[in-house]
Amino acid sequence: MYDKDTPINVLQVMDKCAIRGSPIHGVSRLLLTWWPGFSNTNINLQLAVLRGGYNTCDAFTSIGIDVIDLGRSKLDPRTVFDLVKIVKEQQIDILHCHGYGATTFGRIAAKLANIPVIVQEHMIDKAIPFYQEVVDIILSPLTSQGIAVSKAVQTFMIKKRHIKQKKMCVIYNTIPMEFCNVIPKEKKDLVKHKYNLPDDKILIGIIGRLDSIKGHKYFLEAAQILLLDRSDIMFVVVGDGELNNELKALCSKFSLNKHVLFLGHCDEALILTCLLDIFVSSSLSEGLPMAHVEAMAQGKAIVATAVGGVPELISDNKTGILVEPKNACSLANGIKYLLDNPRLSNQMGDQARKECQKNFTTPRTVEQLTKIYQKLVSG
Repeated sequence: MYDKDTPINVLQVMDKCAIRGSPIHGVSRLLLTWWPGFSNTNINLQLAVLRGGYNTCDAFTSIGIDVIDLGRSKLDPRTVFDLVKIVKEQQIDILHCHGYGATTFGRIAAKLANIPVIVQEHMIDKAIPFYQEVVDIILSPLTSQGIAVSKAVQTFMIKKRHIKQKKMCVIYNTIPMEFCNVIPKEKKDLVKHKYNLPDDKILIGIIGRLDSIKGHKYFLEAAQILLLDRSDIMFVVVGDGELNNELKALCSKFSLNKHVLFLGHCDEALILTCLLDIFVSSSLSEGLPMAHVEAMAQGKAIVATAVGGVPELISDNKTGILVEPKNACSLANGIKYLLDNPRLSNQMGDQARKECQKNFTTPRTVEQLTKIYQKLVSG
């Protein structure tokens, strides 16, 4: 019988640490928040990446997390035997997999190694490849546990990834408790000076990788609409990615160069979030976005598209404003509503912070995952 004091070795398996021109993606950010949370538990986390590549895992290695980079191509079947070898050498008890490649090869490896395997999904992929659905149907019986980051993602996993509902659970993305702390003025002033953020403007910002799924063009179109009536606004774009040049060209086309700051990838994203007056998301699809949780932690007024798990995170007209996706006018109206009602905006931000502290901090995730890991090894 399993003893709760016995260490459990869990191998987190990801396809890659970065994505499409951005040096880090949401799954990496989530795992980085998990690691310290398990430091004083009997859960030992390790990390393997199917295809890391030069400097793409720096976010982990820079803080002392060892990354096993398999260096395999997308469809290389040797990945299975690499994982089996790691399981044996590191005495791994559970594989916890993130991404199509990781969940495909990971389930086969777990079967060969005779250990449990977790499939965790972080997004709703409306363009899931047909072949992946076929693979998921075949491998579904090998899944020990499915984890979704929102109820919307859980529905996607059941319907499109073919994991049985009885094996599913929802664990919301969370952030460290200290992210809810008030950031000292001197830190904010340093970051504001570093990025030349103006003192005499209302800062409206969007934070995330520059990818079509994030809908940045609608953010820029909304900026164009809002600037017709106001001159006291500065729009801030934080993040990097493959659409960087395209979005800057669109900014020029809309004559927004004097009103939009592109800051690129920033390690001070939380402080930048704190400096914003209004946090905006124009995404076309989301699982349960980390940037939104961080904005809630800092008590920011939020305007976000009602997609995926966002409505589970933000209560419309209570902790933020939800708007239609792919609709710049709707986005602009939501922002304008908060601009015109600053007192209400502050109230929403305060309520968002309380909601975050209650439901979206790392200790909650550590507790939930620990119970799952213990159940699987005892089972």
